[in-house]
Amino acid sequence: MRIHRWTWPLSLRTCSASRRWAFASAAGSKTPKDYFLGGRTAPWWALAFSIVATETSTLTIIGAPAISYGGNLTFLQLVFGYLIGRGAHCALIAAGYFAANFSPLTP
Repeated sequence: MRIHRWTWPLSLRTCSASRRWAFASAAGSKTPKDYFLGGRTAPWWALAFSIVATETSTLTIIGAPAISYGGNLTFLQLVFGYLIGRGAHCALIAAGYFAANFSPLTP
């Protein structure tokens, strides 16, 4: 496999842009805890959708070829189950964590 001459400059430029964006987005954070928890400003449903999207992406890479070969809609049932389960988790359990001001960054 041959690497083109523009691959390295493009990769470095992308990494540099990503780093600049990270520093710019962290500028409003007062502490590392504030940065990692997002200032506790995200609504619970946004967190639930973020977790479901991550799980679905992982499931897509690992299991979608086998599921699609079977020709049924099991994959969609799993995604909707994730949505319902994560919504219930965020509404019932995570709310207690936020109320108690608990975070995994607490020593």
